[in-house]
Amino acid sequence: MLQNQISILQSFEPSELNLQKVKSWQHDTEHVLENIFGIGSHQLNTFAKIKYRPAISLLSSSKNDQSPLQIQCLKNGFDEARTALHSFLKEIEEFWRDGNPDSSSVGFNEVVEIHPNIFGLGLNINALIKKYFHKR
Repeated sequence: MLQNQISILQSFEPSELNLQKVKSWQHDTEHVLENIFGIGSHQLNTFAKIKYRPAISLLSSSKNDQSPLQIQCLKNGFDEARTALHSFLKEIEEFWRDGNPDSSSVGFNEVVEIHPNIFGLGLNINALIKKYFHKR
């Protein structure tokens, strides 16, 4: 799924695009990242911050005309998106065995070890944390 979004991005030519097509691709890519990494993930937040247009909207002679500044902003946004998506893909390939975040090469207990009753509530905090991360 992520590789498909990268392929679509690589087919874009900034001078020939309208913002609706970019927004559609951006939305689809955010949905893919949400499905892979989870809602509120660092990866999703990083991608969502990428800008594809100038902060100040410039008027052009027609709806289809794009100023050189708008084209440059699209190119910069595409470069940033391409870098981020390749980084996310590399993360999946390097850290997720079998493409599954639950089977990462580092086990959960190797990352977090909390005394089960550290808060004196009789709760197994490790089990709660594992349950939370298993849902993601």
